[in-house]
Amino acid sequence: DEWVPLNKRKSLSLIRILGIASGNLVPGLLWNVIFTLLEPFVKELGISSTVKTILLLYGSFIGFILGPVLGVASDRLMFKYGRRRIFVIIGGIVVVIALLLMMYCVEIGKKLSPRNPYPYQQATFIIAICLAFTAGNVIQSPARVLCSDVTPISQQNLMSNICQVYSGVASIFSNLLGGLEVYKYTSLEQKQFLLVVSLSIAFAAMLISTISAREEPLRNKPPKVNPFKQIWEA
Repeated sequence: DEWVPLNKRKSLSLIRILGIASGNLVPGLLWNVIFTLLEPFVKELGISSTVKTILLLYGSFIGFILGPVLGVASDRLMFKYGRRRIFVIIGGIVVVIALLLMMYCVEIGKKLSPRNPYPYQQATFIIAICLAFTAGNVIQSPARVLCSDVTPISQQNLMSNICQVYSGVASIFSNLLGGLEVYKYTSLEQKQFLLVVSLSIAFAAMLISTISAREEPLRNKPPKVNPFKQIWEA
């Protein structure tokens, strides 16, 4: 049968809508993991409050910069497989790398310098946090806009509500994992358990979303705009 673009169909199945929207789990889960584990890691690694403040400032700053820039870039991207999924895939891969670095920052520091591991542990953790903040913002806007792009008009409200539910579920889920102390039933410590589960969910959500949301390539490139000028004028 002839392929019909998703957004031109009469409706999509609920399973497919849930799959497309699942990419929105990744940023919400990532933010909660970062803010849950930031303080314990800061204390364990002896990171100063000044560095912690700078890291949080970086998270806010990179979000302000990347949001508009990636929005304009993805709006004009004439990639064969669509405009949004490529950002979700790249961001998802970086999220996996960031969480792995965070998980093993102590071991990496000891491996690099058995006698004085703290500087290397701190550096690895700082790199991991910066990568995580960057990757989360790379995913966030494209994942949300992807949902609107491929959903029929009649189901836009449903898709929007499901995206909101995913964002809320991400917060509740990470808090439950820590509060219920499920890690005691495994051989992992609490921080490692939370990172392993978050990494697994993030990877699965990225995979499901990119497979479910088949995009159409952009045929006519829109004019180039300056997003920060538009923000200023608005």
